[in-house]
Amino acid sequence: MDTFDVGGEASLVLNPVDSGRNFVSLKLEDLQTLAITVIRNSTGSQVSLSGLYLNPPVGDSVRQILTFSVEEPGTFLLSVRNGDDSLLGSPFLFRYTQGLRI
Repeated sequence: MDTFDVGGEASLVLNPVDSGRNFVSLKLEDLQTLAITVIRNSTGSQVSLSGLYLNPPVGDSVRQILTFSVEEPGTFLLSVRNGDDSLLGSPFLFRYTQGLRI
């Protein structure tokens, strides 16, 4: 599980492939139409993201990095949907902690 510091930027690698294993080309403007939600794993309550940014693929790679920040500690699930399809690997499990990670 990826772990980040509260107030810091998180980054998750996306393989923009739908459930049918078809490549999905994502652009920064797609953030307006993608359904990106984050829920607290323990309660199922939705939390807010800030600084959401989708980095373009580098070279011939199809992988893209999604960066964002969550302002509270906890374990979360980030879901990325494009229409009726979830991206491969979604939901992504990650954790935000306060202070030193051990």
